Amino acid sequence: MMASMSDSVAIRQPTSSDRVVAIVLLVGLGLISPVISFAALMLAMASDSCGSSSVCDEGGIVGGAALAAVAPWAALVGAIIVVIVRSRRGRSVWWVPIVGALVGAAIFVLGAFVTFNSVN
Repeated sequence: MMASMSDSVAIRQPTSSDRVVAIVLLVGLGLISPVISFAALMLAMASDSCGSSSVCDEGGIVGGAALAAVAPWAALVGAIIVVIVRSRRGRSVWWVPIVGALVGAAIFVLGAFVTFNSVN
C-alpha cells in the first residue's frame, strides 16, 4: 500500500523564539505607530502655501494626511491578526511584522503623495 504524500512530509512546528521575535517586532511597531501618525498629521501643513495665488484641493490634502495617519495603525492591526492566525496554524510568524511595517510605510508614502499632489 502506498503512503500518502502528507504522511511522508514532516510538518515543521515554529519554535518559541519565532513567536518571541514576532511579539518583540509587534511591540516595536506599536511603539512607533503614534510617532508616525503624528508625523502624518503634519502633512496637513502642506496647505500653508494655498491661498489667493494658488488653488489647492483641500479634500486631497486632508484625505492624504488621513491615509498616512491611519497607515501605521492599519499595518499594526493587520500584522497582529495575521500573527495570531498563522501562530494558531503552527506556521512561522517572525516575518509578519516586518511585512506589515513595509506595507504601512508604502501606504504612508501613498498618503504623502496624495497630499503633495493636491497642492498646486
